[in-house]
Amino acid sequence: MAPSLCALLLLALHPGAWAQPPQEAAPSCGQDVGIRNGTFALSDGYRPGSVLTYSCPPGFYAYPQGSRPRRASYPVGSVLTFECLDGYTLRGPAQRVCQGNGHWDGGTPACDDGAEHCPNPGVPPGTTKSGSRYRLGERVSYRCQAGLSLVGSAQRVCTEAGEWSGAEPSCRAPFSYDRVEDVGAQFGASFSNVLGLASSSASSSLNASIIKPPTFLGRRLILSENSFVNIYLLVDSSRSVNNESFQIFKEWVENIVARIDSFEVASSFAVISYATKPKKIVSIYDPEASDATEVIKKTKTGMNFQDHGNGTGTNTRAALLEVYNMILFQKESFKRDGKPDAWKEIRHAIIVLTDGKYNMGGSPKDAVAKIEDVLEIKPDRKDYLDIYAFGIGTQEVDWAGLNEIASKKEGERHAFMMESSQNLKAAFEDVLDPTNIQNLCGLGNDSQTATHQQQNPWHVLIKGTTGASCRGSLVSDSWVLTAAHCFNQVTDTSLWRVQVGAAASDAPSCDPQAAQIVGGSARPQRQGQLLVYQCPEGQFPFPAPVRECRSDLRWSPLRAPGGRPLARAECRAIQCPGPLEFDNGHFHPRQPRYNISQTLTFECFEGYTLRGPPTRTCLPNGKWSGGTAICDDGEGQCPDPGVPIGATKDGQHYRVEDRVRYRCGRGLVMFGSKERTCQESGAWSGTEPECRDPSTYDTPEEVSSAFIASLSETVEVADPNRTTSENVKRKIRIEAGGSMNIYLVIDASDSVGEGNFSRARDVLVQLIEKISSYGVFPRYGILTFATNPHVVVSTTNPQSSDANWVTTQLENLKYETHALRSGTNTKAALEAVHNMIIQQEQEEIRKGHKVAPVANSTRHVLVLMTDGNTNMGGSPVPVVRQIRELLSIGRDIRNPREDYLDIYVFGIGAMVNHENIAELASKKSGEKHVFHMQDIRDLQKAFHEMIERLLLTVGEVPALFVHEKKKQLERKLVNIKNGVKKSACEADAKRAPIYANVTDVKQVVTPRFLCTGGIDPVVDPNTCKGDSGGPLIIAKGKRYVQVGVISWGVFDLCTPPKRNEPVRNEAHARDFHLNLFTVLPWLREKLADEELGFI
Repeated sequence: MAPSLCALLLLALHPGAWAQPPQEAAPSCGQDVGIRNGTFALSDGYRPGSVLTYSCPPGFYAYPQGSRPRRASYPVGSVLTFECLDGYTLRGPAQRVCQGNGHWDGGTPACDDGAEHCPNPGVPPGTTKSGSRYRLGERVSYRCQAGLSLVGSAQRVCTEAGEWSGAEPSCRAPFSYDRVEDVGAQFGASFSNVLGLASSSASSSLNASIIKPPTFLGRRLILSENSFVNIYLLVDSSRSVNNESFQIFKEWVENIVARIDSFEVASSFAVISYATKPKKIVSIYDPEASDATEVIKKTKTGMNFQDHGNGTGTNTRAALLEVYNMILFQKESFKRDGKPDAWKEIRHAIIVLTDGKYNMGGSPKDAVAKIEDVLEIKPDRKDYLDIYAFGIGTQEVDWAGLNEIASKKEGERHAFMMESSQNLKAAFEDVLDPTNIQNLCGLGNDSQTATHQQQNPWHVLIKGTTGASCRGSLVSDSWVLTAAHCFNQVTDTSLWRVQVGAAASDAPSCDPQAAQIVGGSARPQRQGQLLVYQCPEGQFPFPAPVRECRSDLRWSPLRAPGGRPLARAECRAIQCPGPLEFDNGHFHPRQPRYNISQTLTFECFEGYTLRGPPTRTCLPNGKWSGGTAICDDGEGQCPDPGVPIGATKDGQHYRVEDRVRYRCGRGLVMFGSKERTCQESGAWSGTEPECRDPSTYDTPEEVSSAFIASLSETVEVADPNRTTSENVKRKIRIEAGGSMNIYLVIDASDSVGEGNFSRARDVLVQLIEKISSYGVFPRYGILTFATNPHVVVSTTNPQSSDANWVTTQLENLKYETHALRSGTNTKAALEAVHNMIIQQEQEEIRKGHKVAPVANSTRHVLVLMTDGNTNMGGSPVPVVRQIRELLSIGRDIRNPREDYLDIYVFGIGAMVNHENIAELASKKSGEKHVFHMQDIRDLQKAFHEMIERLLLTVGEVPALFVHEKKKQLERKLVNIKNGVKKSACEADAKRAPIYANVTDVKQVVTPRFLCTGGIDPVVDPNTCKGDSGGPLIIAKGKRYVQVGVISWGVFDLCTPPKRNEPVRNEAHARDFHLNLFTVLPWLREKLADEELGFI
């Protein structure tokens, strides 16, 4: 409204007021604003307050003469070359190019002699450095030349870790800005760490090559117990931001909330717009803060450009103080709820969109300090707060203002300047792009803003210079899985595989040649600190499978079982131990040990009946087939428990309360119960003992049958229509109101190794899928341990019964969490489980339960994966007793409650301590709770067998494949046929023109194929020529599992029929896919060196 019009209206409202003199002409700014070689724009003409903006071509910035950006004598395109003096090594790029945005490409080069505690931090262009000593605690300071602004840390300290504190500084000219690709890569890398995910720094296009993860990812944050990320989005709505930019900011808020939500990270959001004062759109403690859909809805409707009216200053301090108040309120809420430790696990990320030019409220530095203080940000908690500042707007950005706000962390950038809000939008298109398939296995981004490639990150196009294309799927960042006949179409396969280098270790190691094994091979592991012996099939390393490199650079000595020193290791034939006792009968042949395939025959004396197998065969893994042979006269209240091969037994009476005790022969270890008691039920307590040679392992088939048989009993849900077999002695049913806790405990100590840790994690993911197939929804507790336990998911977490969420937390586990404290403290791990039960009990009592269900009606299952080599903290066995006492197990002989706790222990690898793992495991009649696997791959194989039965069950299985249409990727939903429909599906293979003369369909469709297509019960989409090699996918919750490879089809319905070709009937249009479960052994063999935990 014009001032003169306002005056007229005021006169009309005040009768009798003195007449006003004529209105003077409105003030105006000068109109001589032209710029050579560029353009300009005015926000409000030439009136006071109008903003004048200059725009220059790429490579230029606004200056009275419109010159090129220069630092001294370096125009855009100039190349600097760096060389070091003798005795110094160049760290960083040897050449740097001046880019069009006024930045040098690459990092800061430095010449270093490696003699100091920290490396030479270098001198970035445009800076001067004070301090030339790089010992522990030493400081270096930086200043920028006149006219430049420092971004990063003005002072850095050499830390104990041999790294410099803070962020590497850079000196920026006022005209310089960050390119779209710089922001996408560097912000994406840092922010992905906050989310606990790995993000690629490059384009999302995977058709041309497979993208390696960025090299600058130095920090890795993993969410732990009750852990969340609080994300605060602060949007500058001051006068310096125009409406177009504001709308882009608003759209950016909506997109980043949707993008983060699509990755299933446990997050809460706060949205604040600010000018003179802040306006809360969503508070971090609002009920809808963790619901991305509601946050987006409130942002759409509640954040508007006109919200701040005439209060259009820029008060960044007030906006950050609003964040501080939210954090403080949340902290006090957690204290009132008795969860101060849980609050400490919350990560906080603040993202500020501004031009950095605060003009009221004072410097925001004190607000940042208050936030750091309430979050207790110290060197050991620096990863709990990240503040990102984006300088956006049509005016010159104040670099110093941005740098005051932004966090400063080694190897990361937190302050950015974008030339325009449009560039901000472009930079965030791929900032959270899941192209690192190994860390985001099976994860598709289903947000509305995701590209087709982001939705289907496994999809790969394989195309030669001529001919038809093929498709495949990424199984790592190095390998593509496709159909074999694609080799006929692409002659140059050198681009299919990306060689991924492994970082070398500087740790000294022993000479492997000094410790070879006769008849076998030795494989160094853990950068030469361990030597693992391997023998041909049917043999084992004697006297030990592993040797360690000692501090004196000599291998650990070899000793025979009796203690005699040995000069060298050798491969010996696997044998089975012989019987030491056999009551009331005889066996033959009698030998101290038996070779593989030898048979023992058992016979009973007159009056005794043989229970068990009459013959047993020595198996290739050094164990006897079948169960224990027993001669029994049936006169005891309990049956004769027998004497396992290799054991002796004390006790000959089998009345109620009578006990029998077992011992193993020399050199053998016992699995099972050393003592068993005859119970009123007529059954023996505990588990039948087994005496095993230390070189003996359980086969995948044994684990799959024994473990799953026991687990199935543990998690069975009450079903009135289900019949119970008479020979099943134990049957646990989760009645209405009952519940179950499952604790997954993974050894992450140095003796386990990273490879076994990652595979164990994968096995537990499959275990969760298996348990979900039973239709039960237990609470999960997940923890890793080394020197100390690390609780990842607590049973008190409200999401602990969400299998998909728990799976995500499990998949995010990193071995590096325990890198600096890598002992083996199994006792502390079990104490963490014990404490978890106590915390749940206290919480349930607070909710009004007189008797906490967790200690009364909840079933508890603990799965421990370890090598059993406890080397600190003491024996974990007393903690097992404490857990049993807490759950009232074994107190009352009439109601022992043994079914309320099952502890399964999986010993993995050659270094397993058999006594330790056997002592921890539960001991229940007719079941097995302790297993020793030769390699984690064997355990994977056992669990893969379970998952195959889970995924490809009887009946139709929904699946999908990806097809390209008009350069867009589309998901096609199909059904994998099983049962009768599978037979009909396979029979249509004979209708393919090339198989017209085939009489037996089994000649072309082997059991290795899956079949889709046809019109029953619905019309299935068909694959087309060019889809071969692509993956057939099954969706399991939010995850995608490849079960097949597209191979061939009966008809190509995507092309028109040829002349005189018979009419194609859609009912017979079938597609055939290679069943991946049938080729898993081949995949494991070929990818053995890739450390792929999911195979």
